Order: sequence, then structure tokens, then C-alpha cells
Amino acid sequence: MDNQNSAPTLYQLLIDTIQAQNREQLAGIFKQYPNASLENALFFLEAKQHIYDLAAFDAMATSLTHGGKLNEGRDFASACLVWGVQLWSSGIELSNDDLEYYLGNNSYLIQKGLLDSGQFQAAVTQYETMKGLTLPGWEKQVFISTHLQAAENYLENNQSDRAKDILENVDESLVLPASRILFDRLMNKLKLINSKTFMSVAEVEDFSKNRKIQDLKRMLESIKIVMAGYEDQMDITSIEKLIAKHEGPGGISNEELIELTQKISAKTLESQAKLGGIDNSDTPQAKRHLLTQQTSFFHNEELGHKEELLRKCLMDLGLHYQWFFEKSLHSDLAFIAYCQYICHNRLESFQEAADALDKVYHHLEKQRASISNIHERAGVFGQYPALFGAMALTNYMSKNITRLFHRIEASKGRNLSDRLLETTGKQMELQSPDQLKEKLLPYLQKYNAHYLSIFVDYDRSYAVLLTKQGRLFASAKGAGEDALQKWLSRDYASPSAWNAPVSGLFGKREQTDIPLELGKFIDPLNFALEEGLIEAGDHIAYSPDGILNLFSLQFAKLQSGEALIEGFSVSRIHSGSQLLKLLEQEPQDLNEIIAITCSAVQDDEEKVKAFEEIPQFLLPEEDGAKEDEDVSIPKVLQVLFPHKLYHFSTHGVFPKPVANADHKQLNPYYNSGLLLMSDGKKPELEAMFNYHQGQHLLSPEVLTGSGVSLLGSHVSMQACVSGRSKEGYGGDALGLEWAFFYCGVSSMISASWDIDVDWSNLFFKKFYSIWMNEQIPIKDAHRNAVLELKKIVPVGPHPPEYYWAGLSLIGDFR
Repeated sequence: MDNQNSAPTLYQLLIDTIQAQNREQLAGIFKQYPNASLENALFFLEAKQHIYDLAAFDAMATSLTHGGKLNEGRDFASACLVWGVQLWSSGIELSNDDLEYYLGNNSYLIQKGLLDSGQFQAAVTQYETMKGLTLPGWEKQVFISTHLQAAENYLENNQSDRAKDILENVDESLVLPASRILFDRLMNKLKLINSKTFMSVAEVEDFSKNRKIQDLKRMLESIKIVMAGYEDQMDITSIEKLIAKHEGPGGISNEELIELTQKISAKTLESQAKLGGIDNSDTPQAKRHLLTQQTSFFHNEELGHKEELLRKCLMDLGLHYQWFFEKSLHSDLAFIAYCQYICHNRLESFQEAADALDKVYHHLEKQRASISNIHERAGVFGQYPALFGAMALTNYMSKNITRLFHRIEASKGRNLSDRLLETTGKQMELQSPDQLKEKLLPYLQKYNAHYLSIFVDYDRSYAVLLTKQGRLFASAKGAGEDALQKWLSRDYASPSAWNAPVSGLFGKREQTDIPLELGKFIDPLNFALEEGLIEAGDHIAYSPDGILNLFSLQFAKLQSGEALIEGFSVSRIHSGSQLLKLLEQEPQDLNEIIAITCSAVQDDEEKVKAFEEIPQFLLPEEDGAKEDEDVSIPKVLQVLFPHKLYHFSTHGVFPKPVANADHKQLNPYYNSGLLLMSDGKKPELEAMFNYHQGQHLLSPEVLTGSGVSLLGSHVSMQACVSGRSKEGYGGDALGLEWAFFYCGVSSMISASWDIDVDWSNLFFKKFYSIWMNEQIPIKDAHRNAVLELKKIVPVGPHPPEYYWAGLSLIGDFR
């Protein structure tokens, strides 16, 4: 229990003196460390009783620790704790309640002192030692503050799982008002950090807002209880205003938030200094208050870009960074680094801005890797929602294309990448995010392929091409999220909507050439073509992002005017790390064909036959290809195995905005998928899209929760919108593709929009004939089938792309 990290001489002197029962000498030591509780401590010593000796140590430790004298406070707390344990172990008769209180309070003070001085590993070790002693009161209310402070130390030590375990074992009903604020803050932080991968951004934002209001209300209640009679020492009015602003219809602005929190913080520090009787200006809490104060001008439109203020702020931030670095307070260091980025970015010092962001990024990567449950890592990067966009901008502007490539890759498909690493036992690779280029390159060379990675920011999109020669080309010409959202609102993801007139200003009609606009996302390919780095027969694998996942790039126009797939074979992937893991595995022969068909109640006889066409084409002799078989979800899950070819000829659904839709209804994890039978009945097509409430939807939730393994299999989804996805809170493109990849599928064919069943039948007949009969790679079979279809498109009501470009190849292109 001896703390050897700081001031061991004081600690040893205290222990030696109390063991010798020399209270007069002890009083002399106490007087060398003046504080607001010194008089009380000396008074307790005069009682010459063991329990009052503990009270004296406790008074000194409490005042010194809360007053910012961390080393001295920790030594007094350690002496109190160790002497209390010795008395308890010796069987000396003491009041249990008093003993438990002093053990609990001083173990808390030690944890707090170690936290504030950045000695997280020492705090973890100390907590584990205490836990092993089974101290009296360990499971009671008196130790709650110790457990909470320990949880924070585990968090700072990048041991999120252990912090979570501690908090889950705390009985919330035992949390005292004085500890309520800490408890709520830790619970809120852990819940946000450990957000589920499949949660939507809107869902997390709503949770965060509601939780914040609840925490503020509980904080107000706790303060009124703890500070009863001293309410004037706290700025209760500002807390009440903060709650009212959060609950108000307009929300709260950054300026209002900073102003009110600064008032609350200032009053709290003032109160602590007055009640503690010690200057606490050198404590983390005081430094954080000063830091917020010095950066508050960021949100002022007039002052926020003034060069002299930004340069002065950088000097202040440098001092803060050094102070928190010495304390090893990583969360604070990440925040300071982000503030440094803001200053450098506004000064247009893009290289320095990018370097600052990398500090933030690497801290978050460590925190993320510390969470063992790969489905609970989504919230780590959510702490800085603009981080990846800022990294893309600063690296692009500073022409650091290699780092731009790796940071774009870090933003996407994180859960799917984790899953692939988990299944291969290579989780440690999470700690080497900058090795992707070198690892991927040999496979691109081997298969004459090039990889295009895209990141969608608010006002623009960044695209980086890695060629098979190892060259990197970048551009930022693609539309941003705002523009893509407008396209989506007009249903431009489907060519069937391109010709629909949209009235503009003064009755003019706006025309958007979607293939031409999508061509801007693949602009780096034009650079590589000009230098002769891409050849006929090469393959292009691309990874979209965000809303762009809803738009197929295989018909995007190159500079030559050709569609991308006219020049090259094309496939889509969720991330470069996923592509790497697929290409590292040798392709396996598919040992069986399983075709599954299911039409809907509303389908007429002609459409039912159309649904059966490809299953009967693939399995002409099989009874199982017939429409009347019971293809319920349980039955289908029973036939899902590795190394097989699966063809689904069904209806596919993807969430659409409808009145009063809740988060689940709009989340593709729950409410997208393939419609199958249930209890011998066909599914019905619903206008309100509540499929997740019934028993007919093979959704990502059902599929990933089933535990099935489809390792090395191929899945063709002849189903509307089966290739659509929506970005989840953790950066993954949630939808059926993601779910099938999660289950081990190697490659897929899926639909980008509501495809025509007759045209999709033509495609799949050509595709399977080429792939299976001619034994050529799937990438070439897909491309050739598309181009064959392109030759026979009708002059009809829809653009040609509607007929030939709706089915994309995803995953392993070999």
C-alpha cells in the first residue's frame, strides 16, 4: 500500500510516527502543511485515541487533496488508509461505521490524487490491491466514491472495459448526492463511447441531448442537498438557465453554452477555494476552466478569426498541453490538440493543423482499441464528429496524400474491419492504422487492380486513388453531403427520377447530369489514365462514404465520356482494410447452389413467374426452386453455410421517410432486408414501412444475430434496393451488404434501386452463363453481363442506366 511514486519520505515519516504513537511529533509534522482543516486535525490528535488519529489524518488528506496539494494530500491519505488497515487487521476494537468511513474516504482521495496527477497505472494497481484485501465496507455506500474515481482512472488508462465493469456493479441507489455528478458524468461518457455500431447518428444525438438534460437536473438536485445553507456559494441560477435552454424549442447556441458553463465553473472554483482555504489554481479543474475561457472566442464571428488572438491562443494552448502532458491526462490532451488544430486551420497553417489532429486521432485509436466488444466502439470517434472531415481538409491542403488516404480509410467500415480482424485473430492490427497502403499494394499488383477511397464532407468530397504501381492521386471535386442530400430528396439515386422536372427560381427547370456529377468523385482515375498507369483489363475497386453509398459509381463518367464500367471492371467495397482481408484469402470453390424465391401477396401471376425464373434457370431439376416452398426466415437460416452460391429472388426493402417514423423505423439495421414467408404466408408490401415489427423481414439485425457462417460464399440479391445502406454512428455502411459481409460472405451482387424484374432476369442469365459456364473471374462476368445488357436497352421512359446499371458487384472481385 506504500505509495513510492511521490514524496515517500513524508508518508514514511507519518507511518513511523503514528506507529510509535508519538502524537506530539505528529502534530509538528502536521503544522508544516497548513490548510483549512489543520486546527481540526490537531484537535483530533489531542484525543489520543486510534479512531481520532484516523480522523486527524483524514482531515489533513481531504483539505490538502481538494486544495490542489496532491502529493502531500496523497501521503496523508495513504498513511490514514494503511494505519486504518493495520488497526483493523490487528483486531483493535473500533467503531465499524467510523473505520469504514475513513477507509472509504481516503481510498477515494488517493484515487483522486493519482487521477489529477496523471498516475493512472498507479491508481489501477492501488485499486486492485485494495480490492484484494476485502476491506470492511467495500460493498457499501462509503466506498462508492472510490469505485467511481477508480472507474475514471481506468478510463484515462485506456481500460474502458474495466471502467464499465466497475460502474455496472455500483448500486445507483447508494450514490450520495455529493457523488451524483461524477456518477452521471462517467455513465454518460461510457454510454457515448460505448455506443453500438448499429445506432444511427440521430439516435445517439437524441440520447445525448436527453441524457444531458437529465444529468443537469440531477446535478441541480444534488447541489441543493449538498450545499443546503450555502446555496449562494454555487451559481444555481445559471444551472437552471442551462436546463431551460436545453429544453427550449430552439436549443442552445455555442455562445450561450460557453457563457453559462463558464459562470458555473467560475463559481464552483471560487466556492472550493473559499471552503477549502487553499489556492486551487494549479488543479486540473482550474486549468480546464481557464482553457475554456481562453478558447471561448472561437465561437465569436467577429473575433474568432483574428490573427493576433489565434497566435496568442496557440501560446496559451502550448502551456496547457505541457501541463496536462506532465499529468498524462489524455482526454484533456486530445481536447487541447483539437483547439490547436482550430487555430492553425484558421491561420491556414494546414500542415501544423493536420499534425495537431493526428494527436487527437492517435489518442482516440488507443481508447477505441481498449474496448473489447467490437460492437461497442462507435462512440469513441463520435466525441469529435468533425474530426475526419478536418483531417481530410488539412492533409489535402498540405498535400500529405499518404496520410489523407489513411485517415479517410480510418473513417469507414470500422466495425466490419474489426469483425474481419477478430475472425482471423489479428485484433492487434488495430494499432497500426498507417500500414494499409503497403499491405494492400502487393495484391493490387497481383490482380491488376486499383483502389479508390472516398470521404464525403459537408461541402465537398475527397477521393484518393491508390494505383497498382503504388502511386497516390487525390482530388476534392465531388459534391458534399449537402448536395448529395438534395439529390437524395429528389430520388436521384435511381435513374428513373432523373428526367422528372424540378421547378427552380422563376419557373426555370433545373437539370442535374448525375453520371457527369458522379464522375467528379472518380477524377483521380483521370490523372492516372493520363500518366498511363491504368491499362485496359484493369479492375477498379472503390469505397464510397455516407450518402454516396446510395449512388452507384459504375456509370459515373470518365473524362473520355465513357461510363466507368465501359472502360474497366468495377466493384464496390466497404473499406480498404476489408478489401485487404478478402484478398489475403485464396478464393474457394463454391460447392452448392441454393436459390430462394418469394413473391408478395400483391404480385400477380406474371410477376410470380418472373420471380421464379432465375432460381429455375440455376436449378432446373430442383423442386426447391418452386415458389410454393416454405421459405420462412428460420428455414432460410438453416440452409446458410460456408462456400456456397446463394441467389435470392425476393422483394427488398430499405427505410423511406414516412410520417412520425421513429429511429428504428428509419434505421436499416432493423428495417431493411429481404421479405420472406412466415407461418406459410407470403409477405405484404407496406406503405408505412413497418416491416421490422413483423416476422417477414430478413434484416441485418436478424442475420447478424443468427450466428450463421457464410464464409467464402457468394450471395446474389435479385431484390430491390438490396445494395443500399446508411451510415451508422460508428462509420459503417449499415444494410444487407454489411450484414452478409459480417457473416463471412466474400462477394455479392446487389441492387442500387428498385430494379425491373424482367431486366434483372436478363442480367443474371448472362452473368451466370459467363461466370459459371465460361469459368472467368466474377469481375469480368459482371462487367460483360452489364455491357451485353447495355446494348439492348430500349428507348423508354427511363434513362438507359436504369435498365443496365442497377446491379453492382461488391466484395471479392476475383
